[in-house]
Amino acid sequence: MTWRELCEHIQSLGQCLVEQELAPGDVVCLVGRAEQSLVLRYLACLAQGVIPALLSDQSKSQFITKFDTLYRTNEPANVWGNCQWDELTAQRDELELYRIERSDDDFSKAGSQPTNAIEMTEPVVSIVFTSGSTGRPKAVAHRASNHLASAEGLLQRFPFTADDSWLLSYPCSMSLGWPLFGAG
Repeated sequence: MTWRELCEHIQSLGQCLVEQELAPGDVVCLVGRAEQSLVLRYLACLAQGVIPALLSDQSKSQFITKFDTLYRTNEPANVWGNCQWDELTAQRDELELYRIERSDDDFSKAGSQPTNAIEMTEPVVSIVFTSGSTGRPKAVAHRASNHLASAEGLLQRFPFTADDSWLLSYPCSMSLGWPLFGAG
């Protein structure tokens, strides 16, 4: 894929966000594995100013818990990817962006209100959830500067070069940021 093809593909995917009337600052749950389609959807979100919350496929109850963290009561959840919790969602195309109405008790807990613990001076470029090993998983918002600082710290310990490669399961700062600096 050339840089031009990449840009055109990201613009095309970004149009999906525009067609769903998602605006800068809105949250969309990106469901998938660490593979090319997820990276492209992530980049489309960044290009449109939409905040990507990265989620692996999981049980319906786990999705509901995460939706309650990310969205207000009765606010629909924006999902981009293939969820496997029932026959309807399992049949969706991986690149289809859809909304899950949460007014139904099946998709919402009463009184869920996401909290903004800190005021962000930079746009949020990703939301990831902790493992929940000490209780309920917590959403962690990252800015671009957080990813770059992480990558710089890793480079101090691991001297990667343009000829090196790594697993896609490495942090976004490595799998997304590294190629942007001409090293992968």
